[in-house]
Amino acid sequence: MLWRLSTSLGFVLAFVMEAAAQTVSPPPATPLAGRSDWSASAGYATFAFRDIAITSRPMDGSPTTLEGGGPALGVRYERSSRGRRHRFDVTFARASGLEYVTTVGSTPVPAGDRAVRVEGTYDYRAYPARDVVVSGLDLGVGVQSGLAWRSISRRYAPAIEHSRSEREAGVAGVVAARIGRWRRAELEVAWTTGLAIARSSQTHTGDSGVDVDYWGGGWRSDLAFEGRLPIARHAHLGGRYVRGRIWRASSHHTYSSGHHQLTFGVLYVR
Repeated sequence: MLWRLSTSLGFVLAFVMEAAAQTVSPPPATPLAGRSDWSASAGYATFAFRDIAITSRPMDGSPTTLEGGGPALGVRYERSSRGRRHRFDVTFARASGLEYVTTVGSTPVPAGDRAVRVEGTYDYRAYPARDVVVSGLDLGVGVQSGLAWRSISRRYAPAIEHSRSEREAGVAGVVAARIGRWRRAELEVAWTTGLAIARSSQTHTGDSGVDVDYWGGGWRSDLAFEGRLPIARHAHLGGRYVRGRIWRASSHHTYSSGHHQLTFGVLYVR
């Protein structure tokens, strides 16, 4: 799945760079003058979950990972200028076709099993270093806060279901580099890392049934590449690729999960 996302991202970046080389007048809304925009995007996201028997990294207790993939949707509102950016993001992703993957092969699980991820974040960035080395290259730092809900639903038999869900709140720091030296394109890469506190729940339905809740915490790390290309006076075409990972420890249970997400959308710019 990852190579498909990487290949698609390469085509997008090549298209953006080719369009950027064209000598046309810049659109009226640019980061220099400030802008605000709404955007909706859709794409594909992968999912991976692994139990870890010990808390130290990077030694995992088991090489088995539960993996899958499915559609991803996003909505964003952003206000930005050359020196600052405020951004609100809401993301929904659903993975199906899950399978257990090891170093020697994979085993599919029942078709009804699925994983769902819903996230909402607020991101503030400042770009104090501008025109670094080359014109249009800005370096930024910021902070991100957000809420997330994740769930995995498994069916082992007609009368036995197991579900695991997690509600998370966290804060993280952001380091970013943005380049907008071309007349028609803007690219940015950002690394986000921080801590989170989570409330996890597990439900197991059987003869007796199990329903437990527990608190825990951990940290997360995201690496994002994104770009935009004006296609009309008030419309931009945008693309975004994210590689995210989280690590958690709660009630004597440690685990990690991750995702790769590639989305494209249209931005309405004012």
